[in-house]
Amino acid sequence: MALGLNIVVGYAGLLDLGYVAFWAIGGYCAGWFMSEFFYFLNIHFFGSVPAEAPGIHINFWMVLVIGGFVCALFGILIGAPTLRLKSDYLALVTLGFGEIIPQVFFNGEDFFGFNISNGTKGIVRVDPIPVGVKDLGPFDFGWKLLIFLLLTAVMVFISLRLRRGRLGRAWLAIREDELAASMMGVPLMRTKLASYAVGAFAGGLGGVAFATHVDGVYAERFNFTISIFLLKNIGHMGASLYNDIYVIAGGKSDEMRTNALRDQIQQYQGEINRIDLDLGRIRERSQDYISRERRSYHDDILFSREADELLKANKGVFEGMTQRQVVTELRKAGYKQETANALGMWVYRYANPMNVDVRASQREYSSGEKRYVVRRNFRLGGREM
Repeated sequence: MALGLNIVVGYAGLLDLGYVAFWAIGGYCAGWFMSEFFYFLNIHFFGSVPAEAPGIHINFWMVLVIGGFVCALFGILIGAPTLRLKSDYLALVTLGFGEIIPQVFFNGEDFFGFNISNGTKGIVRVDPIPVGVKDLGPFDFGWKLLIFLLLTAVMVFISLRLRRGRLGRAWLAIREDELAASMMGVPLMRTKLASYAVGAFAGGLGGVAFATHVDGVYAERFNFTISIFLLKNIGHMGASLYNDIYVIAGGKSDEMRTNALRDQIQQYQGEINRIDLDLGRIRERSQDYISRERRSYHDDILFSREADELLKANKGVFEGMTQRQVVTELRKAGYKQETANALGMWVYRYANPMNVDVRASQREYSSGEKRYVVRRNFRLGGREM
């Protein structure tokens, strides 16, 4: 199971929190095809029990393949609508799948009128494992250990061969950078579905092996903590033989620690990039503010100079007027509304004797500044100026 989850999480980088569901499906495949659960049938295919025994009895080695393909089918059905999700969202969907499937088997004694799991009582007594010289019963632990080690070696071999092939390199590319992988021509959905199907196949093998080991299938054994335990042991791993051995032993490899350190560095790098982006925005806004203030100061000087020229050319015309009246006169003279508003404010201030200090202060400007052209030939109050 850990090797199968290593394909999904370690190779393809898909966070799966519901992997225990495939273990459960594989276990119930063993219960359905290697026991007397369907007592109303009598199907035997190279089984290890007498021909007169009721139920479905298929050879253990064939049930391994059947359980793997059934889990792979369920992996494709579940993954097709959900693998477009990423990160935490994919984890939540797989978590729901991992919770729903065991509950279906837990309450499967009446599933739309059919008994598919025998509920909490489970399916007891599966067929022994035929190995030629003898049939391995529930207490032949030594021989069973050899069988399980053989299955583990086969999965390690398959895992390494897949990793070195084209499909495995596509998984690793998606794990490192999904966008870059898609730009290089990697079909994302098809590749992700392949990883999910292969991982589910391995989970089905583990479920069948576990059912024969405990000589039965019980719904309460397939709980969420199994997925977390497996995920804790593998993490985001690479794909060397050294790592696969560590997965089998339930330990953490040096490459896993290296990947964890790399993830932390990438996280800190992301924080630094966000801070740099924020500083860039602050710098850009401050420059815009300074530019606006400079333009405003320059405009104030120009308007104050033109107001001074207007008052000299039109002595007594603006005295006693309100600011609104001044703006109205400037509009009649041909100024645009925005210019008339700004210029009218300065004309009003200069025409008011209480603002003499303001006019004096505004006259103190550099002689090198750009001169503003004052229009003198216009009508003010009906008189030609």
